[in-house]
Amino acid sequence: MFTQYKSVSEVKQAYKQLAFKLHPDRGGNHDAFVEMQAQYLVKLKSLNGQTSTGIDKKEHTYYYNESVESEVMEKITELLNLKANDLEIELCGVWLWVSGNTRAYKEKLKELALKWHSKRSKWYFHTKTNRKRRMSKMSMDQIRYAYGSRSFEAEKEVVRGAIA
Repeated sequence: MFTQYKSVSEVKQAYKQLAFKLHPDRGGNHDAFVEMQAQYLVKLKSLNGQTSTGIDKKEHTYYYNESVESEVMEKITELLNLKANDLEIELCGVWLWVSGNTRAYKEKLKELALKWHSKRSKWYFHTKTNRKRRMSKMSMDQIRYAYGSRSFEAEKEVVRGAIA
């Protein structure tokens, strides 16, 4: 499924498209979705150590971490399962940001282990293994520029910048 893709960003972009197509809650087949996820992780593992130039013109090295990749994939799936057309789910690096009509989904977002970021007025999720003990002074636009951004809204996907 992912053999033709040569870069991490290409693989991740293909994953997002296939996830929309194959997810059981969107009319896809459960077994095909599970197989696609397994192939995705195998392909990412094969790209461990790959370097690429980001939109910030800096060289970035991808380090595969199965638990982080799996946890982020699972969280995206859980958020998509809310079937909330009025929420925007944005992936920046390995952090998920949720905005839109979040008030209506506040309790559900808490149940999904998302936290409220008062300065950015968005809900967020990141894995425990990716935790840093410093407050970022970066704006959301700076975060998008540095790490790339992919947004998920209902049935479409919006890509801003490259995610490597």
